[in-house]
Amino acid sequence: MKRRLTCHPHRNVCGVATGLSGCQTFGRCIHRLRAIWLHRRYGYQGLQVSAITRAKGAMARKATVKSPKRTTYGFVRDHLQALYLFEDGAEGQTLSGHVRDYSGNALHGKLREGWARPTVRSFGIEGADGGIVVDTPLKFEQCGSIVLSAQLPTYEPQGSRYPWLIGHSEDAPLTPLTAAVGRNSGRAFVNTLIDKSNPGHGGFGIFRSGGTPGPSNPSRSSLEGTGSVIFTPWVLGIRWDSTSGYYELVTGDMRAYRETSCEHFSLGASITFGVANWVADIAPGEIPAGAQIFGAAFYSDSSALTLATAMRAMAKRVSGRGVVFG
Repeated sequence: MKRRLTCHPHRNVCGVATGLSGCQTFGRCIHRLRAIWLHRRYGYQGLQVSAITRAKGAMARKATVKSPKRTTYGFVRDHLQALYLFEDGAEGQTLSGHVRDYSGNALHGKLREGWARPTVRSFGIEGADGGIVVDTPLKFEQCGSIVLSAQLPTYEPQGSRYPWLIGHSEDAPLTPLTAAVGRNSGRAFVNTLIDKSNPGHGGFGIFRSGGTPGPSNPSRSSLEGTGSVIFTPWVLGIRWDSTSGYYELVTGDMRAYRETSCEHFSLGASITFGVANWVADIAPGEIPAGAQIFGAAFYSDSSALTLATAMRAMAKRVSGRGVVFG
């Protein structure tokens, strides 16, 4: 006959009087011993305190884990208005006049009439003589950000030239060889300077047609030292806020030029982008075949974080096509 293991009939090993059976008593004793150990380790009501602490820690960890932002084609969707990536069509195909908006907002652009149609390439699109101009249904609102990734064709102009990049639709040239309607409008737009006499002096900048873009320059505010960049693949960003009264031009290496006067961005005006001639007083600027556009993104937010995030997304997307940035 097997003996039954029991605790003391009146007091168990914990010194507590009980009338329970041996198995029940043993189980209660183990629970009590654990409670004593927790009390000594964590203090009064250690079990409850420990549980609460663990619960609070879990909640804190849960609170600090941010849910990932929604993206489309790698671009954050918050405040995204339009996204032109030029990824449709087969290699060597001529792009039709339609420029697809990949954001899902159906704000499709169109190629401006008068130019030879660009060619679809694995990296984006490549322009014929005169460059590329894309009209969009977007407007210059109170604040916003624009990212453009492109490359100018390598050439030596007859003199200093100012190829046009981003601005009011009327400040873009109407044809490859004629002047823009608003060439003396006083509105500001983004362009480049190709300085034949001093190649390193040129680069990206803000030009005010027939006026002053900001207090520091009589006609053009430029990012000095970017002249050698324009003939290689680049990512350029601009953000503005008419309430705060500034615009800022930023290159892919996060070099920035900031002006504290942005009233010259005409609010409500249609936005156009591309790589094209812009007729100055001296003579038409020449843009030979070979201008490349990789993509453009438009946001309704002007924060530095929004612009930087979009520029990184553009660089990553374009690099995935084999484009190498300098």
